[in-house]
Amino acid sequence: MILIYNASVINTSDDGIFTLLLSGDDFTDMNEYSVLDLKKQDSFIKEEKLSSMQKGISKIIDFKGDYLLPSFIDAHCHSDFFYMKNPKSDLRRNDFISTEIAGNCGVSAFPMLLSQQKQLELKNTVLSILGSWPKDDEENDLVWTDFASFKETLQRFSPPNDLYFLQGHAALRIAAMEGSANRRAEKKEIEKMCYLLEESLSQGTIGFSTGLYYAPCVYAEEDELEAIMKVLHKHDAIFAIHRREEGNLGYESTLEAVNLASKADVRLQISHLKAIGLKNQKQIEKIIKLIEDSKKNGLDIAFDQYPYTYGSTSFFSLLPPSVLRLGSNVYKEKLKDKDFRKKTEYEIMHPVHFESIIELCGFDNIFVQSSETFEYMDGMSITQIASKYNKPSFDVFFDLISNEKGSFTMKDITQTDEMLELIMSHPLSIWDRCAVCWKILASEKHTVNKGLT
Repeated sequence: MILIYNASVINTSDDGIFTLLLSGDDFTDMNEYSVLDLKKQDSFIKEEKLSSMQKGISKIIDFKGDYLLPSFIDAHCHSDFFYMKNPKSDLRRNDFISTEIAGNCGVSAFPMLLSQQKQLELKNTVLSILGSWPKDDEENDLVWTDFASFKETLQRFSPPNDLYFLQGHAALRIAAMEGSANRRAEKKEIEKMCYLLEESLSQGTIGFSTGLYYAPCVYAEEDELEAIMKVLHKHDAIFAIHRREEGNLGYESTLEAVNLASKADVRLQISHLKAIGLKNQKQIEKIIKLIEDSKKNGLDIAFDQYPYTYGSTSFFSLLPPSVLRLGSNVYKEKLKDKDFRKKTEYEIMHPVHFESIIELCGFDNIFVQSSETFEYMDGMSITQIASKYNKPSFDVFFDLISNEKGSFTMKDITQTDEMLELIMSHPLSIWDRCAVCWKILASEKHTVNKGLT
């Protein structure tokens, strides 16, 4: 037994890792901030009685008034498939994470229609964020249709952590829209999205997430988003948003999210709050002021952020929306054409109505984080790869995209330590890992090529 005293927060774990006792009267209930599942059976003792409790105690720790947090909530992650592939993994527990919120950035694996075409569209959309689709013992893709059947499938793997899910916007668009979801939605398609969202919330999802930077969510217009907000208000559900832009128009994109949530009176969670690019770092102070003012005006608003100065997401998302609209099979082939490359390069370096991370950060600060086809390049910047093969950086970029056969994520250095500290120390901020590269963490198999030609 371990005895801990003078701690401000106490919790006894279910798995018996700690048996904890608390002395003193300074007790802070963190439950209202959704940090701990506080247990009523915790024992309180007077400090003067410590000496009488030596028997059976292996260690005594004086926390001197510090907070005791035996486990953490990861408020923003992408572990939707992780436990289906790695049911016995203690990876997250080793980071003292016991609760995870998945389905972020508009990316979730449900609902899934039975149409093979729609299933393929969904699987291709989630690939670079969630990794390859989980399989059964006979190496067939697992199948579900809605959140209820997804949850039932997941529970068969007995995940060690508590998992909560948001309904992703991309899956709603794919399921509700005729043909490609990379376009503006019609009225009847918006109505179907709302119906599917209602169903998902009734089955236990805790809210809705969108990633207005990513296809197909980037094509959503105001009427679609406002209709979805009405459903969230009805269910008192959370609205989590990866903003449309996090660089030059980071403030304006934050204001868009605030206006949507305020108009419908829904709870707003801004995902991984940051400003991309050195020239945009001072935006953070202005954005935080907007958030604080919105809170004072009655909006239930908060934000999360990961504790490092780089971001990570799909490598394919570096392409402009006009290219993403074509679908991966088409644009991978078209990017082999010299003229199409030249046109795409111009769009990337002169962005109109979309955020170009390449223009903001440069190829020096963009790295291959995880590639199934080019595993040996993991950790190298585009500039380093270009130097190795004596090719222009854009040609290397297009070669990688055209030839990638599986999951592909990148890492980009986006912000300064100073701004990160400002964000992480704010009382409306909650910590997250935003882990997307489950291929590395789960040691999936790779297909290794000889190199770029």
